[in-house]
Amino acid sequence: QMTGKYQSAIPPTYVPENHVFAIDLNATDSNADDLIYSIEPGGDGSSFSINPLPGILSFKSPPDYERDFSVQGDSHFEVIVSVSDGEFK
Repeated sequence: QMTGKYQSAIPPTYVPENHVFAIDLNATDSNADDLIYSIEPGGDGSSFSINPLPGILSFKSPPDYERDFSVQGDSHFEVIVSVSDGEFK
């Protein structure tokens, strides 16, 4: 989900067990401004960290699918990431 009026549902991404890298997010800005990514509260967001400039989303701890720690308890993690150029219209 993006800030503003645009929302995007990224196709599900498979992360191998015991790996932390989840996805490299990419957005563009019509003014070519630098973009900053952040994790919104809620869902499984607390299980992730994001590098705010390149948009690399990672697990804080590698997932162990035998010991599920997703909010819904089904090893499917949902996280909402916002991206902003620092301007609000």
